[in-house]
Amino acid sequence: MESKMTEKQKKNSGSQLTKKQHFHMRALLERFVNSSQKVRVVRKPFGTTSFLGVRNQIFIGNRSWSQETEQAISWPIETAFLAEVTRVEAGEAIQNHEAVSQYHLLWTLRHHYATNPNEDREMYPGMNCHMTEELEEWGDANFKVPIRNGGMIAGRFATTLDIKELLVSPENVAIYKGVFWRVIRSETDRFISSDQYRHQLLVVINPYTLLQGGYEEESPYVAPPEEVGMYNKVAEKAALNFTFG
Repeated sequence: MESKMTEKQKKNSGSQLTKKQHFHMRALLERFVNSSQKVRVVRKPFGTTSFLGVRNQIFIGNRSWSQETEQAISWPIETAFLAEVTRVEAGEAIQNHEAVSQYHLLWTLRHHYATNPNEDREMYPGMNCHMTEELEEWGDANFKVPIRNGGMIAGRFATTLDIKELLVSPENVAIYKGVFWRVIRSETDRFISSDQYRHQLLVVINPYTLLQGGYEEESPYVAPPEEVGMYNKVAEKAALNFTFG
């Protein structure tokens, strides 16, 4: 069965590589679909509204990172985060605040590289080698970094190196150190989400539930309609390309 975290295409070599990579979890996007299985998307800057499936290109980076990022790095972070989402939706308290923080950072990084793909990068200047496409695909599937002629690596492998470094960089560790995620619910109005929040500590997990990071542990809270509207304005301001809800 295909994981809802990924979209896979099978290569002739037998390797399964994720070609269409969601920068935000498909499992979360699906919580916002309507009866027609579409998500309402409002694009910036013109306010154009569309209803799109969760596999639409707007939510996806096309091979922006390697299979190592998709599988070895992203899947464990997504799995731990989704466990907390499921717990919150069942009315329970968040147990693993770090799992939410790790996902928020991963989402931020993947969004950046999905919208700003890396160019090929020179790693070993002057190195002479011949790399067939089939061998490069095998390397990708097996979490290797294939070296092209001239000592170059494809942009998606450069992105994996960057993401691995940024997930543990002192600057990012400091931002999330000691962060607690508060559950904020709405009983009437619906939350919308930005396509990314960068270092604003917000994650909308479904139309009626938002997680907000802070440095003190706080009890779950039911937001009145005017406060939901305030969070939605924050989403609109934070959005780089669109909001969805």
